[in-house]
Amino acid sequence: MKSSEVDIETISALLYDFNQVLCRLLELEHARNPKSGDKYLNLINEFSDLKKKKQRFASVSEFAEIAIDAQSKLSRLGYRPSAKKADSIVGVLMRFASSATPDNIHREAKGFATAVGLIDVKDLGSQLQPNLVAVLFRPTNPQDNPAVNAMRDVVLSIFLASQLTTAAAHADSYGLFSLRLLEGVSKHLVDVLESIVRVFSQRAELLEQN
Repeated sequence: MKSSEVDIETISALLYDFNQVLCRLLELEHARNPKSGDKYLNLINEFSDLKKKKQRFASVSEFAEIAIDAQSKLSRLGYRPSAKKADSIVGVLMRFASSATPDNIHREAKGFATAVGLIDVKDLGSQLQPNLVAVLFRPTNPQDNPAVNAMRDVVLSIFLASQLTTAAAHADSYGLFSLRLLEGVSKHLVDVLESIVRVFSQRAELLEQN
């Protein structure tokens, strides 16, 4: 998994870029609609480790500030998100996805889509590169809102890409796989992540202009 054919370096950099642009989107949407991130924030505040420490985020803006500060101390090269701390958007999405099922992940996806101002973007899915693995994790009953379905795929894409970076860092703990398979999977994830970063960056630029 840590062979040169597996493009972990690019995947890590794109995860870093995604986390960065999502911090911008959270702040921009919060400034435009202070209530937009309430559901997303409630989901984060439900994390057991935060409850044990009696910690709560007062607003998504506060969470975004903490995430921005945490990211400023990390390098884009070799970036590897962690789900152990609630100080990055990628890490939070990893935690959402790791405890979700195909049929209940929409709850997290809807709160996330609302928080970043994409809940009403009906053509979001058509702008993004389709993710094969997200299709394999398909729910029994897809949601009526196409933006929620698209954001569900985004959450899964981020989770899978993050998991690959972690697996590559601990490659000795796993078996051997075909290099052609690993190269294909990593290339597919790069294409998916590039489309996500592009679309979300365009959305941030649009909000900044308005």
